Amino acid sequence: MSGFLPLVIGPETREAMHAVVANAAANPVPLETLLKLRDGELLPDDVNEGKTLLVPMGFRVVYTHEQQEHGTLRHMSMSISLEGRVPHPDAVRMVMEEMGFVNVLEDCIFWDEPCGPDKVAINVVEPLDGDWTPFRQDVT
Repeated sequence: MSGFLPLVIGPETREAMHAVVANAAANPVPLETLLKLRDGELLPDDVNEGKTLLVPMGFRVVYTHEQQEHGTLRHMSMSISLEGRVPHPDAVRMVMEEMGFVNVLEDCIFWDEPCGPDKVAINVVEPLDGDWTPFRQDVT
């Protein structure tokens, strides 16, 4: 895959991003729902209503708050509608900042995920307060 698209966040996009964050905060995804997603009993589109944003130049951002055993995580998935393209790390960082992430990308958990033929989404998660300590308690 090659090529990056420019990301420009204007006032309308910024307002829409903040609305998606507010919706995610008001409607966190329960752990039981996450388990059903994992097990294939639900599809992501079943829980992402009102949490998905199309950003100019072909970007798609999904933002959720997900209840986990040790607390709530914010989860952002960012992709590009064009085949063979992947969001540039700087674009991911810009959207993270607008979505209220506390930590920088390198201090979050992030991974890439196939999301169609020759398409990749970048996923980023962190605790809402940015503190990973409660999530590391069971790690030996």
